[in-house]
Parts: sequence; C-alpha cells; structure tokens
Amino acid sequence: MKKYPVSETNNKETVDMLRDMYDAALTAADLRVICKSRDFYSDEVSSTPLFESVFLTEKGLKSAFGSLTQAEIALLHVLNFINKAVDVTFFEYFYGDRDSDTGHYQSFATRYTDIFKKVRVSLVRKGILLFAESANTWGRTTKLERWQFRFPEEFYPFLPSPFTLPEIFDARSGIRNDIFRRKIKQVVTGTRIPDESTGYVLRLSHGKLQIKGHEYRMKYLKKWQVESWHASAMLETKTRKGGVHPLQLVIYALSQLNQNEWILPDDLSIFWNILYPEGKAPDNRNICETGWNWGYLLKQELKGQSYYRLAGTLDTQEPESYLRVTGNQPVILDLETVPYENLDLLVQISKMAVLDSQLQISPDLIAIGNAQSMVRNHPLTLWLSTNSLLFREVIEKVDKRWGKLVIHENLMVARIMDLSLVVKLQRSFPDQIKPIAKNVIAFPRDSLPAIQKLVAGAGYVIKTVKDVNYEGENNRD
Repeated sequence: MKKYPVSETNNKETVDMLRDMYDAALTAADLRVICKSRDFYSDEVSSTPLFESVFLTEKGLKSAFGSLTQAEIALLHVLNFINKAVDVTFFEYFYGDRDSDTGHYQSFATRYTDIFKKVRVSLVRKGILLFAESANTWGRTTKLERWQFRFPEEFYPFLPSPFTLPEIFDARSGIRNDIFRRKIKQVVTGTRIPDESTGYVLRLSHGKLQIKGHEYRMKYLKKWQVESWHASAMLETKTRKGGVHPLQLVIYALSQLNQNEWILPDDLSIFWNILYPEGKAPDNRNICETGWNWGYLLKQELKGQSYYRLAGTLDTQEPESYLRVTGNQPVILDLETVPYENLDLLVQISKMAVLDSQLQISPDLIAIGNAQSMVRNHPLTLWLSTNSLLFREVIEKVDKRWGKLVIHENLMVARIMDLSLVVKLQRSFPDQIKPIAKNVIAFPRDSLPAIQKLVAGAGYVIKTVKDVNYEGENNRD
C-alpha cells in the first residue's frame, strides 16, 4: 500500500487502507452508492484528502448501521474484536453457501468470487468496511486472494449492540461467586481450589506475596481466573477464522452490555453462527455457568432462566474496614474484606507474615524507598502513614532521604554476560540480587560466599578485580 502522512486522531493502518481503497479499489459506482448510504455530497469525495476527512467521521453512520441485519452487526463486532485486516476467506461462513459441500474441490476464484461480491455490496458500499489490495503477494497469485478488509476502529463507538433485546435488572442484585476471595485466602489456608489452573499457588517468600513465580499483582490473579474458566468450559484451544478465541470473544461480547443489561446464554449463538457453521459451536450454557463459577460473570435468576453479565469490580471500601492497627505492631490485613486491587499496593510497600491464621503487614523500607511517587502518594499509603506508627516512622525516614545521594558501603557489583546465570541468581537470591544495568547486578557483601558457591558449582569462572582508590583510601574488592 502507499504510505501517507497520518492524522494524529486516526489509526495509521486504517488511513493507509482508506487511501489505497479510494485510489485503486473503488469504482465510480462504488462511490455513488457510498455517498448515498453515508449521506455524503459528491464534492466531499472528489479527492483522496477530502474522502479521508469525511469517511472516518460519524456522518451517516447511524443510517448505514441501521440498514444492516443484526447478524451483520455481530459480524462487524467480530471484526472489531479481531482488530486487523482479514481476507475474503473470513466471510465464507457468513456469505457462502452453507449447504454446499463442493467448496474444497473448487478453484479459489470459483469458491470466493460471489462471496467477495456480497461483501462489497453489503458492507463496503454501505461505507462501513474498508478494502484494498495487499502489497504482500507471496502465495497470492490472484487479485481476489490479495483483497484485504478492515473495520475502522473509529466506527466502533457508533456500532450498535450485538444484542437486540437484553433484559434490564439492577446489576447490584446479581449473584456473585467471589472466587477471588477464596483464592487470596490461600496464603493463609494453603487450600487448593478444585479444578483451578495449576501453577498459581499464592505463597509468602521472604516476606513477599508471590503468585506463579512473580510478586503478586491483580493481573496474574485475573489470568488464573480466565485459565481456570477456560479449562472448566472445555473450550477448544485452537482459534477460529481471523484468530478469534471463543472465550475472549464471549468476554468482548458481554462488555458491550450497558449498565443493568443482562443476556441469556443462547444470545451468544449469533457469534457462533458466524464462526461455527459446521455445528460444533461452544456450549453457551456451559460457558456462562462456568464463567459464573469462576467469578467472571454475575448471574440473575428469573422465572426459571439464568441471565448473565460481566461481574465488574466491587464497591470501594474504606481502609479501616480491612486494616486493623494496634499501636506500633504490624497491621492486620482482613482477607475477607480487602479490595483485590488494593492488595496490589499493599504487596508493593509491605513485608507480610502469617501469625495465628492472620496476615500481618509491616513496612518494607527498601520497597517504599524505591516506589514510584504515585505509590508513595496513594491514598492507602497516606492512610497507613497517618494511622500506623510503624508505617509512619518508615515513610517519614524515606521522605527525609528522598532525592539524596546514598553511598552503599557494603555493596558488591558483578558483571555477568550469561543471561541464564543472572536469572538463576535472581531466583536463588530474590531479596539480595538487584539488576542495576545491562549485565550488571548488585548484592550485599554478606551474600558473596553463597553466590560464589552457586556460580562455581554451575561451572562458571569467577574473576575478581580491584576498584580504584576511594578518596585515597585502601583498595576494596
């Protein structure tokens, strides 16, 4: 495709395809029909810059989308979810002859020419789908094979809902299965959740809450949740046309619901009719019920039917509802009520320990000193500084030293050219090894014997050098 300067407000790939479509793909008849569909004046499409300036606006989109079938709207949602160009084969399930079984024995032109014509008439000429010839000719001997189609992301805010008549209930009345609560209590109980995705055990290591080998973050908990949901729903692992993964498409589809809107499981079938014409579609009820079991969905029962929507986040709570402060003692963290998102911050600034089946947190001086200003100035950090003597002393100490040059008298530095050895050292000494530059680590002098033993045991040669005199004083290793 030709390359052009791109407007800051529009996607570059979209603009490239739009301009190439105007310059090389559209016929005069195409332009006339697009103008009629989008209510453009002929002089608004008389040049490439003018066509670009009007096409990617919302002008005429409401009427253009209104002329589509509900199935075509769902198709555009799938294309928006994919967010990349597709070729004509993507539309075979939708515009092809589902009753014919001769496709595999036909030439590409015979099989897809009529489908291309239908896409052009039904979507391109409505002014809601881009198409242009791909510059990548490898393995594509005909123009029909090189045609690419894309739904502009600029149109997404105006795309109607894929669901025609969602039910309306108060979202707060939905039944929630709080699986996250059970999961984070694992650090105290050690109890595994049946059928959960393996490798995500929550445990304390050197005072830090870890999950899957990483310091705890909510993103890993959400990944565990989706993987567990996927395994329970028994969905196929391979993707469909255009790289569509069924579960991610379900999440996207449910995200299109407005506040207080709910759907029945069978409402998802509109998407499977596009991607699974051979009749091997996912089980809608199983997807929704297992999604509720793993806390990703809310459920509402009415007249013997189950309605679903995304669970969303819980209402925020005040720190005093989940943090108990007693003098200068460690703060008790209530795992029954702590908001999951706030646990992210507490892990970053605290050392943790389990005592009498309770999780205690104490300030981590080094972590607070290294924390970004948004963490140090977070309302929860400020609340701890105000209400906990233990945290206040540490935070005030950090504030006094903030911005000052600190000289470490008891620190050693090593240059390691083998990345695998760096990884091995970080895993073996997570609290001692600190990367400070490419191929360079720092560690306390007291850790040297143990580190030397591991490095030598792995078959590496250790070289020791002397540093320069520091202010004329003695040399140091």
